[in-house]
Amino acid sequence: MLWAKLGHCAHGLDVNEPLLKLARERADRSGYEVDFRIGSATQLPWPDESMDVCIMLELLEHVEEWKACIVECIRILKPGGALFLTTSNKLCPFQSEFNLPLYSWYPAPLKRHFERLARTTKPQLANFAKYPAVNWFNFYGLRRFLADQRMQSLDRFDLVDRQKTDRRKRFLLECIHRLPPLRWLAHAAIEGTMVLALKQNKSLSDWIFSV
Repeated sequence: MLWAKLGHCAHGLDVNEPLLKLARERADRSGYEVDFRIGSATQLPWPDESMDVCIMLELLEHVEEWKACIVECIRILKPGGALFLTTSNKLCPFQSEFNLPLYSWYPAPLKRHFERLARTTKPQLANFAKYPAVNWFNFYGLRRFLADQRMQSLDRFDLVDRQKTDRRKRFLLECIHRLPPLRWLAHAAIEGTMVLALKQNKSLSDWIFSV
């Protein structure tokens, strides 16, 4: 509804019909027209190259077929369109998905063990989530996968408007951009992963100008 309020043609998708009903009621009360549909993120109900922007917030970590989710989003994006996603970060030792210390650093077999427990006898391990996190990402791995799909990826540090930051922060951002090891450490210090991916390698400045 935030996008509809700004005058955009907005669409929403969820697997939960009661939540969609609530969303429709709220949109109607607010006077916004939003295309809410029930469906799966691995089979989006929209045609090829029909969207300018696709947003996936805190989704990929909960869907086993995460690659299909990304490929579907790319399919419906117009040339030059933008995919914005946030998800888990396995580089960072701190996370809120599981009530276990340093969980993002656990080896995959141990993660699978606790995922099974969270789905069966110990749901409190994953904060009683119906679909606990099963995937753990980092920006570098997602960038490689998206590059194979002809997408140009930008991380959270690329997206900061340095002109609106103070001198100290500008200096730190400049160091992060110039020194890859420092950039890696900066990613490791932040709980989540954030990616803005542009279709067919259109530059960020060109995309902002076209919007």
